[in-house]
Amino acid sequence: MKIIQILPDNRQDQKRFIQLPNRIYNQFPNYAPPLEFNPFAIFDSSKNPLFEHGEAAFFIAENESGSAVGRLAVFRNDAYNQFNSVSAALFTLFECFDDPQAANALLDTAVRWARENHLNILIGPKGFTPLDGIGLLIKGFEYPPALGLPYHPPYYQPLLENYGFTTRADILSGFLPMNITLPEKIHRAAELAKQKRGFEVVNFRNRLELLKFVPRLMDLYNQALQGAPDNAPLSLKEAKIMSDQLIWFADPRLIKVILKDGEPAGFLLAYPDVTSAARSIRGRLLPFGWLKILIAARTTSHLNINGAGILEKYRGSGGSAVLYTELEKTLRSKRYRSAEIVQIGSDNERMLLELRGLGINFCKTHRLYYLQLESEDRVM
Repeated sequence: MKIIQILPDNRQDQKRFIQLPNRIYNQFPNYAPPLEFNPFAIFDSSKNPLFEHGEAAFFIAENESGSAVGRLAVFRNDAYNQFNSVSAALFTLFECFDDPQAANALLDTAVRWARENHLNILIGPKGFTPLDGIGLLIKGFEYPPALGLPYHPPYYQPLLENYGFTTRADILSGFLPMNITLPEKIHRAAELAKQKRGFEVVNFRNRLELLKFVPRLMDLYNQALQGAPDNAPLSLKEAKIMSDQLIWFADPRLIKVILKDGEPAGFLLAYPDVTSAARSIRGRLLPFGWLKILIAARTTSHLNINGAGILEKYRGSGGSAVLYTELEKTLRSKRYRSAEIVQIGSDNERMLLELRGLGINFCKTHRLYYLQLESEDRVM
């Protein structure tokens, strides 16, 4: 097994790295590739925002015949390390045929890279930015992924765990009943919060109104991370990339911001699911894939709820009630027939309990793994 590091100017190896999942996932019909205007941007220090506060290395595993059978990126994110008080290397874009030799060779390379960069823990899968999904799919293979979330073959889990990785966190996703009806006491609490406690809901009628509010929305996102492990605040460049993607195919009417005395206190981010369209174009937005995505965004009957939360300091004063009433209103839209709420940490016990009480079936699990690197010997 040969491991090749991809150099910044080697377009041919970059292309092999990018195209490998197409070969692996031929037998997995639920897989949907990420949407990309420029898939080569991940290698470009001027386009990948990770390089503002870190560095990365990309590797391919080749078999004896010279065919690529696995890939992996390993990186250092100084913003993540500072926010989480760790000295970690992170890995992402791990893809491999069911070949333990190839997987072990790639992971050995990641461990070596981490040690050479004086890092003492390896964590992943975790993408370069918050736009990239987090974790390895270990439950829910029978369902297609929500847009932007990773889908993996079932054999990836034993590849990582047999190497020595252990669980750092589980992240849950699930489907919501469209006939959700909140208890009357929640509606009363929401009305009281709005009438007496200074809460209000911002509704957007068009993309221009949403675009103007994006800076405040990104600030709210960063505030909501306080106390949430394995995250990092958005940089200005990351915020710009996220807002561009959000604005591009979002339905502004599905995005709500909750204010407390005029200041952002909570949010509900929902958007039309375009996974089937992403699958049909294999993630390629150019030259004409973007048109199929826009059509799908306007016609799909499935909804993704990609973020919902109230700042901790407002959860006991009616803010959560306001959030859930807005969620109910969104689900009652006549156009949508199904909805999925994605990636809630298993440590967020209060929210999970509340959502299960609303009838949500959490049927997908992504797992974030870690490996301590204190010893020079690989853990087996």
